[in-house]
Amino acid sequence: MPPPDPGKNVKFNVAVKVVSRGGKLVVEVPAKVAEALSLSAEDVLCWTGLDDGSIEVWSVVKNPYRRLRDGDPGSDAS
Repeated sequence: MPPPDPGKNVKFNVAVKVVSRGGKLVVEVPAKVAEALSLSAEDVLCWTGLDDGSIEVWSVVKNPYRRLRDGDPGSDAS
């Protein structure tokens, strides 16, 4: 992954440990990230991989999907 764009200010940088739980890799959302994204229970986090190798993370308020199957909410949109 490329380093942050030097033209952008970094508000925070938080590391979290990835753990294996039930055959899946999981992490806890750091408080600063939850606050910045205004997250609450039942919201959905989405990851978008870009051509430059960076990954954007964004949230969808109050899960609009019937179920999240195989990490692909788009296939289960109501």
